Amino acid sequence: MSESCLLNAILELGKILKEKHPEVSTKLLFNFNTYNKIQLSDMMTSFQCLFVKSIDSPLGILDIDSLIENHVESVKDIINNVLCESVMRKPVLKRTPIG
Repeated sequence: MSESCLLNAILELGKILKEKHPEVSTKLLFNFNTYNKIQLSDMMTSFQCLFVKSIDSPLGILDIDSLIENHVESVKDIINNVLCESVMRKPVLKRTPIG
């Protein structure tokens, strides 16, 4: 997912949240205005993982409405800076061959 697609998806998420969960939308906007570069990067990475996980595989479509409907707690966790393990990718350990 490119950075521009990610940002557009987050903006669309914010618009829908403003209608359905205004307090969460306000917190998201607050984060963008107050977070430092590392915090923004972490939040955007978490959103990217959630968005990729939520894409309808056969069609390759991200439906923000259904994402909010099915994963609102994950969205709130990301916005409230709570580690959301169900969203984050599992680390891949790579071993270097010896010899």
